[in-house]
Amino acid sequence: MHFLEGLNPAQQEAVTTIQGPVLALAGPGSGKTRALTHRIGYLVAHGDVAPWRIVAVTFTNKAAREMKSRLEMLLSPAQVHSLAVGTFHALCARWLRQDIEALPGYNRDYVIYDTNDQQSVVKRALRDLNIDEKAWKPRTIHYAISKAKNEMITPNKFPVRQYHDEIYQRAYERYQQILVENNALDFDDLLLVTHRLFQRNPEILKKYQQQYEHVMVDEFQDTNMV
Repeated sequence: MHFLEGLNPAQQEAVTTIQGPVLALAGPGSGKTRALTHRIGYLVAHGDVAPWRIVAVTFTNKAAREMKSRLEMLLSPAQVHSLAVGTFHALCARWLRQDIEALPGYNRDYVIYDTNDQQSVVKRALRDLNIDEKAWKPRTIHYAISKAKNEMITPNKFPVRQYHDEIYQRAYERYQQILVENNALDFDDLLLVTHRLFQRNPEILKKYQQQYEHVMVDEFQDTNMV
């Protein structure tokens, strides 16, 4: 059984456990990703699980490519193509292309703003608010906005405790307005808007819950709240 070749007993147990959750705790370079990819192969070949019912998530494009490369050595091209394998951001973007129009103000032709685009939007927001960007560095404000989004804090919920928080909150609010006006999402929005989509549309959430029988997350310890 080639899915178990070269694996130690703990890895084999993780690979062959089909029912219920599995948590792999081990140090760097110990073979966690290998066990994850072999588990996917085992589920498809021996667990009677259709590839399209599996989602595998990781953090970086490089890690996602590596995961796909490993899977291509275990499964057929058609099977690998049917798997949902990618970064959190890529998979969220994929789901939003299908269902984002369930949220008011969005359509599926949205554009994704990269880091340079986001910096430009921050600068425009500061100009619109007559805030001197020499006194308030756009990079610092962008960091505050990104941090808030990763903690699922919207502009109207942004905590204002000191004067600089008020500046951040106003900039965040205008920043978000500009994104909506341009039918754009930043990287953090890909996660945050997907969360909002599922939260406000239980029928859409249920669709994905029913589709994906197995959800596997590489480097789960690096996840944040959203």
